[in-house]
Amino acid sequence: MTMLLMLGVIVLLGLAALTWLATGHPVATSFTHASDLAIQPGNYALFSTVILAYLGANVSMIMGSEITNRKVVSSHLFQGGLLVLVSYMIVTFALLVVQGPHAAIGGPFSIIKTIDLVFGKFVGNIASVCVIAFFVVFTALLNSIFARLLLVASLDRRLPIGLGKLDENRVPLNAVMFQTIIAVLFATIVFILPYLISLGNPVNLANELFTVSLYAHSMVWAISSSFLFINLLVLYLRNRQGFHARRIFPMPVLWACIIVAPLACVLAIVATLAYSPIPQQIPSGQWGFVVGGVTAVWLVCVAMGSMLATSEAGWEDQSSEMK
Repeated sequence: MTMLLMLGVIVLLGLAALTWLATGHPVATSFTHASDLAIQPGNYALFSTVILAYLGANVSMIMGSEITNRKVVSSHLFQGGLLVLVSYMIVTFALLVVQGPHAAIGGPFSIIKTIDLVFGKFVGNIASVCVIAFFVVFTALLNSIFARLLLVASLDRRLPIGLGKLDENRVPLNAVMFQTIIAVLFATIVFILPYLISLGNPVNLANELFTVSLYAHSMVWAISSSFLFINLLVLYLRNRQGFHARRIFPMPVLWACIIVAPLACVLAIVATLAYSPIPQQIPSGQWGFVVGGVTAVWLVCVAMGSMLATSEAGWEDQSSEMK
């Protein structure tokens, strides 16, 4: 469902770019000089945003225990990866052709504006409904998928036992409700609290809170994703025979991933800390300290919460055995 919604919008964007060119409109971005497409400090801040968008690719691994055919893994990575790359190229090309480089500032609204400019408000409204529906469905999907992580952690006694309980439909309802409460509290703090307290312009404050939390999230994702490939190396060194027995991809591909992926994560962390996406509100000189500090606080809180949750799970386990 989510894929069909976004693919429909991406197809509209591709048609919008072709229609814009076919009807004689000027191209909003110069593609004639290499310097026009050069990587420069002005677009470094976008790198961490792109990394954040790609880091969600490992979400499907959570469903790995339900895979019965190992060939699904390779086909998913090749076909899904190709689809993602082509979609990014189409969206980027359409935005650059119709609106120009400044379109990146508008986020999802730039997509709707591009369709509005070419096809009119009616088609743009249809695209808006698809984008809104995508975020609603995708949020519900992620909530359901990530509840499985809490379920597995509870079964492994890393979290309280209650988070691992299933309802009559074998759904980890407690885990879903726990995540939902956390998400509601976060949304309340970011988008409602700035309007209830007097700390400057509430619109700017909400934008600052959201942007800082988003890029701190990118930092956490980059750190955690690097361990996917570090663990891959550790598994290979521990048991090479067992590793090759379960290996799906050729070793040159795996070695490239083991080397390149952690370096890309480090580069994403450096770019995230060095360049502010909202320099008018938080200068780059302060941005690194703000995002780095928030990330450090999150990691410390998570570490302390993890120790508390593990001890609680162990106590509950012992109490159930004594009964």
